[in-house]
Amino acid sequence: MSNWLTLNAVGYSYGANTVFHGLTVQVPEDEHVLAIVGPSGIGKSTIVKVLAGHLSPSHGEVVVCGEKVLGPAPTRPVVFQDYNLFPWMTVLDNVVFGLKCAGVPVAERRRRGRALLARLCMDDTEKLLPSMLSGGMQQRVGIARALAVSPNCILMDEPFSALDNEMKESLCQDISSLAAEQNTRFVIITHDLTDAVFLGNRILTMKSARQALEYRIENPYHPRPIDFRYTKEFFAHIERVKAMLTGSNPSVIGEKYVLNCYHM
Repeated sequence: MSNWLTLNAVGYSYGANTVFHGLTVQVPEDEHVLAIVGPSGIGKSTIVKVLAGHLSPSHGEVVVCGEKVLGPAPTRPVVFQDYNLFPWMTVLDNVVFGLKCAGVPVAERRRRGRALLARLCMDDTEKLLPSMLSGGMQQRVGIARALAVSPNCILMDEPFSALDNEMKESLCQDISSLAAEQNTRFVIITHDLTDAVFLGNRILTMKSARQALEYRIENPYHPRPIDFRYTKEFFAHIERVKAMLTGSNPSVIGEKYVLNCYHM
């Protein structure tokens, strides 16, 4: 099976500071969501910027959905934690902004924008300004804007950090459904292990600039039922990932799930 994401000995440095070095990851086509976890300052957001093409790696090669990453592209939009919506535009105009830039005719882009808002249960908000929405609803607008351009992969940098638990769980459910329905791939940065385990088919745990571990969750497939959050298997996954982050020996925390340990 081919891979939709390949990082081949990728590193990023600025000056004498190495953010990460020699990172090698391969995510196959049947794993739609890669979650990345790790302590603050470890380089998680830098990885997203490299995947988006906003930063060029110091060495190594990045390939996303068959395209070598050489710079930004509409096929790899980023959803940020602070929403980044245009405050003077309506919800619908925010959603279709990328289509407008691409020259899509007005009627077609508005049709596609309305369909996405309806899919995310926001079809009654199209004429509102972002300031009139809750944080979770603004984040849904950001996701709709990313989906509007028919991306290969959506990159999400701490998308849930400003949301309450109820809204966060609802958005996680939306993303799980979209991963199944739209055949879209996601890379999600999060500090919350419950979100990483609920969404990730594969979880990359960043331990240091030169060490990362991978953990794979085969079942359930997307869309994942909300009840998965309350199963003993779910909490066992969390404990295994937590052990990987805190330095426990991966050989004794569920070796059937741990795929790679990189000492880069």
